Amino acid sequence: MTEVFTEVAHRFNEDWTSRTSLTYSQGGFDQNIAYARGAVNPTTLAGSNFQGTLFRKDEVDSVGLNSQLEGNFNAFGLEHQVTLGADWSKQDANTHQATVTRRTAVNVFDVDQSAFAKPVRPAWTTDIDTTEERAGLYANTRIHLSEPLSVVLGSRLSWYDYKYDVKTGAANSYESKQTQEFTPFAGLIYDINDNWSWYASYADIFTPQANYVTAGGSPLDPAIGSNYETGFKGELFDKRMNLSMALFYIKQKDVAALDVNTTQTCPTSSDGSCYLQDGISRSKGVDVEASGEVLPGLQVFGGYTFNMLRNNGDADVAYETPKHMLRLNTSYNLPGAWNRLTLGTGVSADSGYEVPSNKQLGVSGKAIWDARASWKLDENWKVSLNAENLFDRKYYSTSIATDRSNVYGEPRSYVLTLRGDF
Repeated sequence: MTEVFTEVAHRFNEDWTSRTSLTYSQGGFDQNIAYARGAVNPTTLAGSNFQGTLFRKDEVDSVGLNSQLEGNFNAFGLEHQVTLGADWSKQDANTHQATVTRRTAVNVFDVDQSAFAKPVRPAWTTDIDTTEERAGLYANTRIHLSEPLSVVLGSRLSWYDYKYDVKTGAANSYESKQTQEFTPFAGLIYDINDNWSWYASYADIFTPQANYVTAGGSPLDPAIGSNYETGFKGELFDKRMNLSMALFYIKQKDVAALDVNTTQTCPTSSDGSCYLQDGISRSKGVDVEASGEVLPGLQVFGGYTFNMLRNNGDADVAYETPKHMLRLNTSYNLPGAWNRLTLGTGVSADSGYEVPSNKQLGVSGKAIWDARASWKLDENWKVSLNAENLFDRKYYSTSIATDRSNVYGEPRSYVLTLRGDF
């Protein structure tokens, strides 16, 4: 992976600044993937079969440009802010694929690695070129209507072009374009006092999805929708603690959703999976966060999200969205003679969810604990020990259908790190 980044900034005066950045990257990857499929009988543990090996090689070139002007101005005795900008990006990718088919029964709980010799890669059977180009103009401003009350207004004008070309086998190509897509947003901010503020916001949603295709090979239309949010933000303990509480409501149409009722793959999709255009989905809930130094040396970050997701589409889709999600992390730098030692712990917990397919299955809730300790050797060197999944909880990180794509999460692991700064 090679990446080059450059930025030029110019300060006109105390109020106005321009900034232009350019990024170029070149990379890719080679994959050899052996995969199995088949629902497992819980008694005999039979039913899953090794399908074969997928060989894939990708080469990707990306370039991105962003330029913006931002500044402050005075009007009606108050100060206001404005940002104007434009961005453009392009990604060219070439994908080669080949498959070796070999069906053999396999016990997924006790895999005999010696039974599956790595095959020799055959000649490439698929050669695909894709080009994804995005461009946009954007502007936003914060206007103070009074000392405590301000309004935020903004918009984006977007262009999107996705080209897909299969150059081998059954030739296939298509192009998806969206031009001058207008997405506005607006908000109000009211400073209640020096520590607390209230806000409310609205934003349009526009997300291109032409890189995902249906089982029939058709590219997906863009997802569109709207996002409403209101809440409070605060600072406590001399601004050492930040708090936020928000209510949100998101309504979207045609969001890409994994097709859980097909067993075929979709090589023309960016990840090889088949997707559906979902109907109208609605998500509403509460999000609460707190972070900062609650006591000398004790840093805390905590967050909780309650999310109710509903769909009235006809398609069976996989959401993998828990209703409850909790995150908590702490870090404590000991005082006195032990001030070189820092201890920390954290937990990531969420409730279960169900995959609403004709192969109905559910994923249970889980709580994954981590722990860490670091010792500062001197001003330049520090040694750290991190433990992930401390209690070695076995859980599914992904679950889609009874016959495939059920992947265990990472088991318990330890990482010892020595770091130096000069």
